[in-house]
Amino acid sequence: MLSALAPWDWFVANREAIFRTVEFVGLIVGILALRIASKEIGHVKTIAEDSKKLVEGSQKLLDKSTLLSRDTSQIANSMSTQFIGEFPYNLSTITQVLEGARAHVEVMVDIAAYGHYSNPEAFLQYFQKLEKLAMEPDVQLRMIVYDDALNARSRDDQFGGRQAFAAIRADRKFDQYFAKHSSAGIPADYDAFIRFLQIREDQRKVTLQTNGAQIKEAKERFRFFLWLVDDVEAVFAFQICGEHFREICFRTKDGNLIHSFADLFRQAWSQPAAAEEVPALATK
Repeated sequence: MLSALAPWDWFVANREAIFRTVEFVGLIVGILALRIASKEIGHVKTIAEDSKKLVEGSQKLLDKSTLLSRDTSQIANSMSTQFIGEFPYNLSTITQVLEGARAHVEVMVDIAAYGHYSNPEAFLQYFQKLEKLAMEPDVQLRMIVYDDALNARSRDDQFGGRQAFAAIRADRKFDQYFAKHSSAGIPADYDAFIRFLQIREDQRKVTLQTNGAQIKEAKERFRFFLWLVDDVEAVFAFQICGEHFREICFRTKDGNLIHSFADLFRQAWSQPAAAEEVPALATK
């Protein structure tokens, strides 16, 4: 019994020292835990700061990528000569180029109402711009267009002649166009169709002349159509005839091309009797 109680007696006799030792050990463990926690907090802060820097770096990279994309786009847009599409989807770009006119505009094209049947919506904006230029006192608008006989041949090349009227009539463009001009009646044959187009084209030509545009006629086909603005920018189009009519269009700021276009137009303008000598790069 005495031997069994001896440890207990020892514990009782030394409990103060034991408690202090345990408290000291606990204090040491607590201090170590605090130090470890402090280090971990530091790591967390470091990770958070690194994450923030990573996010900021990613944002900067994204911003630089956006700027690079814009610069690339600007470089592409500033290239001297660009393909801008096929007729009649080139009208919006032609209108955009005309917007930059400040002094003079020279146009060499088959009709004053270019695109009025094939793309009526884009044509409306294009023609409204021509009207404004014609009325602008500080801008000179000069145009060379085909005469009636040449224009008749040109239309046949584009639309395919009388034998193509069934296909013309089946095209949705026909219904869309004449739905807006229903008061004049629906053409029953090719001759009536062409006659209606010619009337509309002549009306547009007279409108431009009345507003101040100077318009002359050519007796021979152009190899290319031209819209020249202030001798600094131009749009030109080549027509490709055959089984499938096509017209491909380009926009340019190339100095050599601009200089050549300006010379060609002014030579033709100064010699109206020899308008058939105006160089042209494709036939209708």
